[in-house]
Amino acid sequence: MAKVLITGGTGYLGVALTKRLLGDPRTEKVLLLSRSEHRQAEVAEAFGPAPRLGFILGDVRDHQRIHDALYRIDTVVHCAALKRVDRVTHDPGEIMKTNVLGTANVVRACVERGIGRVLVVSSDKCSGPSTEYGCTKLLAEFIAVHANHFGMPRTRIAVARYGNVAGSTGSVIPVWRQQAAAGLPLTITDPLMSRFWWAVREAVDFVLFCLTAMRGGEILIPKLRAMSISALADLVAPGHHRKTIGPRLGGEKRAEMLFSEDEAARVVEVANGHAPFFVLEPTYQTWQRPTWKGRPVPAGQAYRSDTAPQLTAGEMQAMLAEVEGGL
Repeated sequence: MAKVLITGGTGYLGVALTKRLLGDPRTEKVLLLSRSEHRQAEVAEAFGPAPRLGFILGDVRDHQRIHDALYRIDTVVHCAALKRVDRVTHDPGEIMKTNVLGTANVVRACVERGIGRVLVVSSDKCSGPSTEYGCTKLLAEFIAVHANHFGMPRTRIAVARYGNVAGSTGSVIPVWRQQAAAGLPLTITDPLMSRFWWAVREAVDFVLFCLTAMRGGEILIPKLRAMSISALADLVAPGHHRKTIGPRLGGEKRAEMLFSEDEAARVVEVANGHAPFFVLEPTYQTWQRPTWKGRPVPAGQAYRSDTAPQLTAGEMQAMLAEVEGGL
């Protein structure tokens, strides 16, 4: 990972990944592509003088801009997405332009440029999707996986699918902390909702692992644990008053899935020196690469946030302590 481009690079994951990459002397260059000059200025100021860090204004909707940004790049992490379920529900055409066509632009430009490794960051919202966001991320996965038909063996493309990163932009933890500090009630969508959670440090670990281990065409899924929204609220602001407001617009589910019952037939669980993870193989492939060896998961058994192993209070408290402020 000598020269890395991160789309959506000024977002929560992109900044954390950049910090880690710049801490590795083997990294020659990290280029962050995003649409907001204001956000780029904030991130540049936070990092200070960093000769190996660069910024490029651009939108993944613009294929030519992506193609230009890939000059002398060998690794791409595609994080750019419209993801606020409650904000994008009335604009399916706009979210499609970024999440679907934008992903198509990125992987096509990577194939054209002969980029060695491309990792598309996805979401558990795409497994059995109920929202526009989830549907677009599912389509983005299909586009990324099957682009290996054109890219292999020169360009390998894989997907990392996972759950909620604690403290990420727009997530419930910073919202609740702000509400508690202002003396306002915590707004709870549904106390019985559950979600998969992990720290941004763990998400960065997994992204870097995927870049090293990926073979091209697979979806890599960490074996995450979950917690209910009500249990999480108990830890973020113990004893604080709450207000149940119901699910947000857009079709939120009570439980999420890292893989569905139908996908289970293509999933193996792997443990090879890294924390256990799942690999979801493509529905079909026309390219040559070794398949993953592991323990097949039980047929028809989804990995759901309401039945998966649950985080303990102590584990979540440790995760909350890691939530970074500022950027």
